[in-house]
Amino acid sequence: MDVVALGAPQPWAALAFAAMGVLLVVATRLRSRGRNPRRYDPVAAWLRACAYFAFAWAVAFLTGAVSTITGNPVIFPGQTSNPWWWLFTVAAVAVIIVGYWVIWPRGTLAHGRRIVFPDTYVFGILWGISEGMIFASVWTTAVRVFGRDNSWEQLAVFVACYLGLALFIGLWHALFWDTYVAPEHNILAWNFRKVLLCHNPNVIVTTAYVTVFGNLAIYVSLQALALLGATVTMPFPSFRRPNPEHDPDAPPQRDMRGVVCVVTGIGTPTADNVATDLAELGATVVLVGGDPAGTERLAERLRGWTGRSPAVMSPVDLASAEDVRRVADEIASRTGAVDVIVDDPTGVETQHLAARHRGGVLLELLLLAGRPEGSPLRVIVVGSEEHRRASTQDLARLVSDGPFSATPHGSATVAAARVAYAMELSERGDPTRVVACAVAPGAMVGAGSVADSEPGSAANFFSTLFQSNEDPARTYVQVAVAESLSPADGVYWTNKVPTDPSPVLDDRALRDELWTWSTSAVVVDGA
Repeated sequence: MDVVALGAPQPWAALAFAAMGVLLVVATRLRSRGRNPRRYDPVAAWLRACAYFAFAWAVAFLTGAVSTITGNPVIFPGQTSNPWWWLFTVAAVAVIIVGYWVIWPRGTLAHGRRIVFPDTYVFGILWGISEGMIFASVWTTAVRVFGRDNSWEQLAVFVACYLGLALFIGLWHALFWDTYVAPEHNILAWNFRKVLLCHNPNVIVTTAYVTVFGNLAIYVSLQALALLGATVTMPFPSFRRPNPEHDPDAPPQRDMRGVVCVVTGIGTPTADNVATDLAELGATVVLVGGDPAGTERLAERLRGWTGRSPAVMSPVDLASAEDVRRVADEIASRTGAVDVIVDDPTGVETQHLAARHRGGVLLELLLLAGRPEGSPLRVIVVGSEEHRRASTQDLARLVSDGPFSATPHGSATVAAARVAYAMELSERGDPTRVVACAVAPGAMVGAGSVADSEPGSAANFFSTLFQSNEDPARTYVQVAVAESLSPADGVYWTNKVPTDPSPVLDDRALRDELWTWSTSAVVVDGA
């Protein structure tokens, strides 16, 4: 085992890089001011990334990682004659090459982006070395605390580094990097495989390597090689070019200019984001919500970002039949025929969910009544993956309670009723007048609204732990703007792909009962 001389901390250099990071954060804020944070901005992404790089180097100087690297040889004397060192070195390089240059690309989509020389490569090297310095800082600190003079101390260093780095990589990338810096690139089905086959082997093998042999510079270089591969595969966009407007990996989209889209649930983050995205695409957006102040704030932002005013409906309680009929008349008088409705009950208290669902159904049927044949109304019913928890008995009790019952039903039960309603509307409806589907966000980060151009509060940050960074609004918008939508395309969507709903809903007799219950004209006022 080669002895690594731990370098001294360099606080002045750390302070200088931290100050650089603060300036870059300020520049990011200035760049983002007045801009729609949901429109990916490569310049802001570079600024955020460079701020992170500066803070990473500040940490590296403060922990002595930089002086440790510069104060020790890249390869210690005698290592090149040690077959075990060669075997470990080749294994570490192989793990990086296979993980980040072979496996990682299989779970990644470019979405129309192209490599820009030299920008893409410069970014990859900066990212890799800077994140490698985080790795080096954690390792250097662990060695200071535990030592590495014997096998037990080495084991303590390895375990501390593995736990610290695994937590850092998982949380940092899920909660910040892949949300505010990296462009959309992950294939969701591959996320777990990337962790299992790329990130975990990297941390395990390279950390064991540096702990046993002490080659800290090589440790950092391996991380640079890994993230250069990720950068090239995305590829990370150049700050000199806008993000592509057309995504060849997405289904064909129709021209949304002039398409009238009603979005309910305004005032909740996902509904606000759906309305924002549709407005950005040129749609005439109708905002329906119960909070007049929140609805007007969103309308004002949309005016600033798009130059067009959305149609703001007066506050409405969609659990009230009277309110539903009033807002349906208001929509018809102000916008004429509606082309799309996204009905999102998110945020409604459990005891009101059943009535809120039936109110949404009533609104859809009223809007459908004013829709001419030949140009179908597209009904998008927001459900939930939680619907899979509802049993046949739960749904039977929901139906048997009748229209005047104020009995609260679980959110899973009502979510299943909503999915069943969308399935039945898709099957029963005249395809020249209506097409329908249910959508669900899955386990996604949806806590940030269009008002959040940067990460929010600590509570908001930690509320999203262990979730995917996928944005639920994207699924809703993809279905809304798809060039065509039919039962053959799927009637239940989550994570931007059609999937099978709960097997409980295969019971046709139960679905018939749920349809009758959902479409009854009576809605319990205030229930």
